[in-house]
Amino acid sequence: MLKHTHIGAYGIALKNEQILLVKKQRGPYTKKWDLPGGGIEEGENSIEALIREFSEETGYKVLKSELADVLNNRIEYVNDNNQLEEVTLISIVYLVDIENDETKEFITTEDVSEFRWFDICEAENLKLTPIAEFFKKRKLKRCNS
Repeated sequence: MLKHTHIGAYGIALKNEQILLVKKQRGPYTKKWDLPGGGIEEGENSIEALIREFSEETGYKVLKSELADVLNNRIEYVNDNNQLEEVTLISIVYLVDIENDETKEFITTEDVSEFRWFDICEAENLKLTPIAEFFKKRKLKRCNS
């Protein structure tokens, strides 16, 4: 079994009781909705990675960030080469303010097939990654289950 650790930075962007999510198109969370963000590259700190990844995945510029939490989980999955892989994920999650531009057009990336703004209550019922599940703990809006 292949084993490795992934360290990433992710952002919770909110507006008008909506949250911005991206749909993964590869890796252990394929076809699940996630917070925008991703891996920290050599020479980057977590804020630099957050700004770069957020822009790559959504086109939005992060203007301000505040540390929300650091999450740690582990997942086993069968990768694209049909090998069992175990990934330890360390996710640094930020609350972010982003530019107020309603006209973003999505360009598919290697990792993400789309991004969308969801009503917070609607988002609670989506297939979410463990990283995206974190926003529910923040009690951003009272939703009827």
